Amino acid sequence: MTRYRYVYLVLVLLCSISVSRCTTPRTRPVVTGPEPVSTEPAVDVEDRAVRDVLDEVERAMEQQDVYKVLAHVSASYHDKLGRDYTDLGRFLRRTFDAYGSIEIARSGTEVTIDEDRAAVTETYVTFARGKPGTVVEPLTVRGRVSVFLEKIAGRWLIVEWGETT
Repeated sequence: MTRYRYVYLVLVLLCSISVSRCTTPRTRPVVTGPEPVSTEPAVDVEDRAVRDVLDEVERAMEQQDVYKVLAHVSASYHDKLGRDYTDLGRFLRRTFDAYGSIEIARSGTEVTIDEDRAAVTETYVTFARGKPGTVVEPLTVRGRVSVFLEKIAGRWLIVEWGETT
């Protein structure tokens, strides 16, 4: 019987040692020399956030989803045509009702940020085709647009949108 106790005691001791080694904190290896320096430019978080808003608005326009577009527009929206937030929503609904498909291509996007305000200019081309059975002619519009955004409650929202001359 004492022999079994001895074997049991040795097993418990070995298990305790192995468990204690597993639970001891491990240290990271010491690295000598300077840290590697990234050659990629740092991404400006705010610049990326503004560009993301415009990308999401583009997708929402192509999906013809008024609510997704307006989710990125400030309630204080206004433009040079005199439209406010409500007018913009009506304009989008009429446009989406008339056209079966909308495709947008954007390029040359320039973003300027000054604290909680951002100005964006970019070139665009919009292709729209009438819904089947309508007399709406296909549409191709190209130009340069300016979009102004403000950071409101931590989110970038469009406050003005219009053609540049």
